[in-house]
Amino acid sequence: MLLDRIQNELQEIAEAIMSVTLLDVTILNKDLKRLAGTGIYNKQVGNYAPRHSVFEKSINTGHQYVIENPRLSSKCKYCLGKEDCKEEAEVCYPIKLDGNV
Repeated sequence: MLLDRIQNELQEIAEAIMSVTLLDVTILNKDLKRLAGTGIYNKQVGNYAPRHSVFEKSINTGHQYVIENPRLSSKCKYCLGKEDCKEEAEVCYPIKLDGNV
């Protein structure tokens, strides 16, 4: 998988985005494995994001999502990590190459 081969570069990109936005950043592969992360996500690199999460929806649909209140949003209704969610807000944006996520 291409993203897995550039994990160090992805970490640098995540850190650059965080330095500009002051928001924690995580980058997942299509299997929901965290390849890079800053802040609260840094210790979760190598772990998997919850199934049925907005991350998974973004990867499967190719659409971006902005969630203002993750635990109450209808988009998070079936997320298997909802009970343990600590997100205050969430922006999910799929990484595309040649039109493929």
